[in-house]
Amino acid sequence: MTNLYFEELEIGTRSAAGPYPVSRDEIIQFAKQYDPVPRHVDEEAAARSVFGGLTATSAHTFAIFILLTTRLQPRLHVLAGLGWDELRLPNAASAILMLARLNIAAPSLRLTQRNGSPAISKEKACYNL
Repeated sequence: MTNLYFEELEIGTRSAAGPYPVSRDEIIQFAKQYDPVPRHVDEEAAARSVFGGLTATSAHTFAIFILLTTRLQPRLHVLAGLGWDELRLPNAASAILMLARLNIAAPSLRLTQRNGSPAISKEKACYNL
């Protein structure tokens, strides 16, 4: 397994992880605990929704994203997650057959200051889940 540190990253470095299968049972279990609305926990109600079936919650989709970041190849070393600017989850994760894959690219990298301390900023990094 290759491990990359910030100093070793180059613009355009790509990493990938997955697939990660998301089951009907996982979607329902997660939603019952964190976002128990009918379109996430009730198959009949979900069938009548705009999505036409069960979908994972946004929190569940983001949790899968975080999990897959730990499986990226090559692996990127991260000391701490300082936040996710402009996070968008434009596609519903369906229970029909969802295999999540994560692909990332770093189009630009810079060392910045955050609250007086050095911080790493990946500007406009591309995350596809």
